[in-house]
Amino acid sequence: MAADTERAGGAEPKAKIFISYSRKDMAFVDRLEPALKARGFEPLIDRAEIYAFEDWWKRIEALIGRADTVVFVLSPDATASEICAKEVAHAAALNKRFAPIVCRRADDNAIPDALRRLNFIFFDDSAKFDSSLDRLIDALQTDIGWIRQHTAYGEAARQWSATGRPGGLLLRSPALEEAERWIASRPANAPAPTEETQAFIAESRSGATRRRNILTGSLAAGLLIALVLAGLAYWQRGIAVQERQIADQQRQRAEDTLAAATKTANSLVFDMAQRFRNTIGIPASVVKDILDRARGLQEQLTKSNQVTPDLKYSQSAALNEMAGSLQAIGDTAGALSAAQQARQIMADLVAANPNSTDWQRDLAVDDDRIGNVLVAQNNLADALGSYLASLAIRQSLAKSDPDNRAWQRAIAISEENLGNVAQAQNDLKAALASYQDSLAIRQRLAEDNPGNIQAQTNLSLAYDEVGRVQLAQGNLADALASFRAAFAVRESEAKSAPDNGEVQRNLSVSYERIGDVELQQGNLQEALTSYRDGLTIRQRLARSDQSNTDWQRALSISYAKIGDAQLAQGSLQDALASYRDNFAIMEKLAKSDAGNADWKHGLLTADTKIGDLQFLQGNLKDALASFGAALTITQALVTAAPDNAAWQHDLSMVYGKMGDVQTAQGDMKGALASDGAGVAAIEAIAKADPDNTTWQSDLSLAYQKVGLVQLAQSDVKGALASLQASRDIMLALVKTNPDNAAWQSSLSAAYTTLGDIAVAQRDARAALESYQAAFAIDDRLAKADPSNATWQRALIISDLRIGDFWDAVGHLPEALAAFNAALPIAQRLVGADVNSAFAQSDLSTIYERIGLVQEEQKDLSGALASYRDSLAISQQLAAAKPDNAASQHDLAVAIMKVGDVQMAQGELADALTSFRDSLAIRERLASSNPGNIGWQLDLAHNYGKVGLLYGRADDRDNALAVFQKGQAIMDKLIVLRPDNDGWKQEQAWFAGNVAALTK
Repeated sequence: MAADTERAGGAEPKAKIFISYSRKDMAFVDRLEPALKARGFEPLIDRAEIYAFEDWWKRIEALIGRADTVVFVLSPDATASEICAKEVAHAAALNKRFAPIVCRRADDNAIPDALRRLNFIFFDDSAKFDSSLDRLIDALQTDIGWIRQHTAYGEAARQWSATGRPGGLLLRSPALEEAERWIASRPANAPAPTEETQAFIAESRSGATRRRNILTGSLAAGLLIALVLAGLAYWQRGIAVQERQIADQQRQRAEDTLAAATKTANSLVFDMAQRFRNTIGIPASVVKDILDRARGLQEQLTKSNQVTPDLKYSQSAALNEMAGSLQAIGDTAGALSAAQQARQIMADLVAANPNSTDWQRDLAVDDDRIGNVLVAQNNLADALGSYLASLAIRQSLAKSDPDNRAWQRAIAISEENLGNVAQAQNDLKAALASYQDSLAIRQRLAEDNPGNIQAQTNLSLAYDEVGRVQLAQGNLADALASFRAAFAVRESEAKSAPDNGEVQRNLSVSYERIGDVELQQGNLQEALTSYRDGLTIRQRLARSDQSNTDWQRALSISYAKIGDAQLAQGSLQDALASYRDNFAIMEKLAKSDAGNADWKHGLLTADTKIGDLQFLQGNLKDALASFGAALTITQALVTAAPDNAAWQHDLSMVYGKMGDVQTAQGDMKGALASDGAGVAAIEAIAKADPDNTTWQSDLSLAYQKVGLVQLAQSDVKGALASLQASRDIMLALVKTNPDNAAWQSSLSAAYTTLGDIAVAQRDARAALESYQAAFAIDDRLAKADPSNATWQRALIISDLRIGDFWDAVGHLPEALAAFNAALPIAQRLVGADVNSAFAQSDLSTIYERIGLVQEEQKDLSGALASYRDSLAISQQLAAAKPDNAASQHDLAVAIMKVGDVQMAQGELADALTSFRDSLAIRERLASSNPGNIGWQLDLAHNYGKVGLLYGRADDRDNALAVFQKGQAIMDKLIVLRPDNDGWKQEQAWFAGNVAALTK
């Protein structure tokens, strides 16, 4: 975490500006220098009277070398000056950034080539000095963070080159990685690193590779040196005891040697811990063994010595680093022990010297380290305590020095840590408060230093954290505003650094998060556009470096997001193509590294998305195969890491999806087995971690799935027990955090299913109470955020369910009122996004329900009008997506409804035409996917309708033919599910009609 590097933190240095000028322009420079100082810059000026006795030109070279930018004061005298020309030439050789300013107009041809191509800032009107200065300040602050590093790395490279390029001056981790990121993130108009700087960084990488290859051996040698020093110390101290006559001299020498050994051991532990954390390929068991041995030596030496505060401090720092390395290899118990020991040492030092701000700072860092390990152990309550202790220290430091940016940054880190814990605890209100406090600090720091790239990056991340919580709360408008604020920061960074891959990737993340909100708002075309903008960036990055697996993974996510938007639009074939693009990337990554659990998890997610879409298409056989592939991967992950709760959670989810397919296939026994296995998986981790609200919420949903299958099997008692367990879990969660909109929505779903149970039990009062409880929740959510299409659709579903209830008990006016209440909501959603297939489908369903009540009320003309409104929408959706099986299915249903009314009106010819039109669609669907039992049943029902009409028309031959087709379908289905009583009744109905016509 960011806190890990805080020990080296401090106030940011001022940007250094070398001013090159002619002595005849001294009066102007005397005005410019204090003006730059007042704006926070450090001017570097050659004043001959000060440096008369120094090696003058070496001093000039040193000043230019230290400078971040060279301001050249243009005038006729400056362009004619050999010294000024020499200064420009030296600065150009170092690839320094120039900022030419015009003090007095000069001949263009006399201006040095290095300056002539640049934009000048004119100071030739003394009355406009301040406005000219503002423009100069803006230019100097542009990309100043990158420019400062240009200076620092250039100075380091020159020192390395001037001293014979020794290995000891080369960069090491993490400074080496920072330098490599810097050289790759060069802004468009910034000066290139010199060849010397590039060689310095390249040789640093070569050296790091060599060191990695001999790391284990060198560290073992280091241990040996420390042991030798320790042995020497013990021997010398023994001599000191034996030879009293030279006791003082020998004792002092022994203690000095022992102190040196202790310091060597501390430095060795620190270095080993840091190197191991940045080295790939050393087994975790080897790392742990070496670090444990080093730590043992460290403790032995510490106990044998009169340790000074400095030695104690170095021991604490080494233990802190060790904790980070042990956590990185998964040894959280060892990491916690080391972190707690480091903290105790720092606490003792602070108690002995409470005025040391450095030790106070590092005590807070140790608290953060402990908190990080506790989070890894999922001990969120204790982690919260450690993070709060860290925050208290940092707030005290900031109070004593409010202008210290380092303290402010540290407080922001603490607030982010607290927000992370609160979010993991699903305490979204507390998480939002912490993230907003961090954001306020990040905003001030970014405003104070607009040229600092890291400050801007931190600001964008803070906006993202706030937005993610707002999104989880269902507060879509505010979430969108936060994500757009992050986008604005990143877009500015991306324009200044078009070749910086990391900056570009961050911009793609902003596009993705904006798309997520737009998708939930129902703004599907806008969401698709946002996702595609992010995809464009990621495609470019992936093409530029096909070996970068992180960019490949990000590209796969973009395809999945686009598929989600296309699915919401009802473009199932397009969505399937996008999901397959996602799958192809993840399959390639998983094959490239068979041991990479993250790639395997990405592959199972891709399988699941494809399965979800196939399920919607009615392609149940392929959907079951996709979920089966996901299940195989998940089971392998769980077998490899049985204690990994996340894998167990995924296992539960995949079982649940398989159960959904089996339910649709009519395989209720198989569905109950799958859903039961899902409950067992999630129940195990929920019991092991009862405070994990995510596990509890998903356990509630798993119980709900089992209950619905039990209800379909007519096991009303079992269904009631399962659904009540689901509701009770959600009630408990909502009680702990009433502001959690997702939990409220899940509670609404639980009430709805309990209403279904009550209907099955013919308990009308209990059913109505449950449906109304669900409606109250959905109504509250919809009113709280009218822009949230998800909440609006949930309210439509509640209205429909209440309407269905009133219809079932014969209260037709109340049913019609409920359906009419849903109608304007659906019309608004369609108006907001005419491309939303879900919104269009909802509107079609409402017209169908209204028509149903009107038909029951014998208002056949009204029913026919409503059914035709529904049919018009279904025709539009089917025409737009002719390959969308679900849309074709809905069209067939709508045509059948129209035919039912026509038949009731006695318009038998029109009714027969409608039923035949519907039959043609259903025959195509059933033949395209013979394994879809639902479509086979629909086809049989349609044959039955047509047969009845032929019978009323006394067309016995055609009637017999279609009844026989229907019977043939039911005969095949009964073979598959001989225990399905409902199917047996339908089979008997067809058999009776066939028998009557063949007498």
